[in-house]
Amino acid sequence: MSETQKQRRRFTWSISVVVHSLLLLLLALFFSADELERPRLAKEETVRKVVLLPRTPPPTPPEEPQLVPATKPAPPADNAGEEPLNAMRNEVLGNSGLPSLPGAPLGNVIGGDVVPRKTPTEEKPDGKISIFGPPSQPGTYYAFVFDKSESMGDQTSSGVTPFDACKRELLNALAKFKEDQKFCLIFYNHNIDLFPGATANHYAAPSELPQAKEYIRALKSSGATQSVAALKRAVELNPMPDVIFFLSDATEREGLNQRDIDDIATSVEGVPINTIEFGKRPEDPSRSSKLRDLAIATDGNYSYVNISQLE
Repeated sequence: MSETQKQRRRFTWSISVVVHSLLLLLLALFFSADELERPRLAKEETVRKVVLLPRTPPPTPPEEPQLVPATKPAPPADNAGEEPLNAMRNEVLGNSGLPSLPGAPLGNVIGGDVVPRKTPTEEKPDGKISIFGPPSQPGTYYAFVFDKSESMGDQTSSGVTPFDACKRELLNALAKFKEDQKFCLIFYNHNIDLFPGATANHYAAPSELPQAKEYIRALKSSGATQSVAALKRAVELNPMPDVIFFLSDATEREGLNQRDIDDIATSVEGVPINTIEFGKRPEDPSRSSKLRDLAIATDGNYSYVNISQLE
């Protein structure tokens, strides 16, 4: 064997030794890594199993009781001594519809509901005027439209004429006027007399009461009856009165018709007209009355006076 062949064989063996050595080293490293990986995987699996175990919820602590703040009692009212009585009456009368006791602070029982009593400050300050009937609606400006025709001067069995009774009732009403209340007087037959002046559209102040009283006392009854013209004159007053009183003894033939009532009710724009009817017979509610119809159409009051009972 030549020297060259020997060198080539030695080189081949050297290469083979190096390659096999590397292979053995790689195998040793592989098995060493596998042995190291198994404990770690086992540990992770153990941890994983522990983590996946169901957890028992902690016990719920008992709820603490809620403290409710005490309500401060209301201070006693001025009428504290009557409270027990009011409570008892309120319980008994609640829905009975019975009226409350006079003067009790509970109020009036109307239709089962307790209506508190109005204090003096809740009442309107204006006075209420009464002419042969219930008190009128409150106001500060009143117009009085009164019949002074000849029939109003007929004497009754007591010797009093309807016109005398009418003037007396009006004087009593004017005497109750307050300082802020004003008035206008319209007396009519076939003509119209107006106080404080035939052409005046204004009202009379309380300071003019002495002159008004003299004017009323001097009036005489005479002539025919023209009530529609007098009512229209009252509606034309400027400013418009708060309340109008209308008194007449006119028969259906002499007085208003339905068209007159409709026109006047439209013209007064919500002003109530309180009508007073003088008659010679006892009142008959079933009898038709244009004065009653006028009062109803204007939300006023209607009164009937049997002149045979005047004193």
